[in-house]
Amino acid sequence: AETVLYDEFARSNFYEEVVEYFRDGGAFGTATMFVNEDLQNELANFKTRHPKEVFIEENSRGKVDTVFRKFVLTARQMVDEFGYENLSKETQQLAERNPYERVDIIHALFPRTDRDVTKLNNKNMPYASVYMEESRRHILRESGFDKIPYVVWRYSTNSDETYGRGPGFDAL
Repeated sequence: AETVLYDEFARSNFYEEVVEYFRDGGAFGTATMFVNEDLQNELANFKTRHPKEVFIEENSRGKVDTVFRKFVLTARQMVDEFGYENLSKETQQLAERNPYERVDIIHALFPRTDRDVTKLNNKNMPYASVYMEESRRHILRESGFDKIPYVVWRYSTNSDETYGRGPGFDAL
């Protein structure tokens, strides 16, 4: 099992991304990585998210279970990621007129409390995943995950803190 896991890590982009993850955790105290599947290439895909994009919250047991991420995509990238038909009318027009215009996106990932556990579809999984155009409040994609796909590391925290503190903070 160990060999299989190391082989999968080697085939993926894990080693490139984990460097940034440790850099963020060591400098800022909080690091966030999104882990999903690259179905086209049959690989795990790892992407470290910049601390300025990520907002976290933890449950009553101190575990991060809610992640909101605000980021920017061009209209062209939105067509590629979400499909033309899933964009708002305004963004569809933007994709036709000015495909390199930037649009603010929010990815909200949080525990789903109103799910039907008898259904095995992605809208009834334990964690809700919602992508939306921020300014238009238009939902681009709603799905879910069995487990939280964000790996959040906090170097150290006080008992009343959500975000971590790293050695850089201590040095200041």
